[in-house]
This record gives sequence, C-alpha cells and structure tokens, in this order.
Amino acid sequence: MNSDDRFEILNEIDSWEKELKKLKNSDEDEAEQIREIEERISDLYEALADCE
Repeated sequence: MNSDDRFEILNEIDSWEKELKKLKNSDEDEAEQIREIEERISDLYEALADCE
C-alpha cells in the first residue's frame, strides 16, 4: 500500500474513534455497537500495520 492508503486508513480510524467516543458518552446502552466499532478499529490498525 502507498501513503495514500495509509492516510485513508488513519482517517477511517479517526472517524470510528470519534463515533466510539460519542457512543460511550451517550446515556443509552450501546454495548453491541461499541463492540462492533472496537472490532473495526482493531481491524484497521492491523491493516495499517500490514502496510508498513
């Protein structure tokens, strides 16, 4: 992957982390959604590590 791919992955991680923060600060129980987003973020970090 090139630097554009890494930049895109980092932007996606940032977006998901912002969404995760909103959910964690929410008054509603969003445990399932939080787990799914945490898995996506983990997968993206793995993809980023594979780029290097």
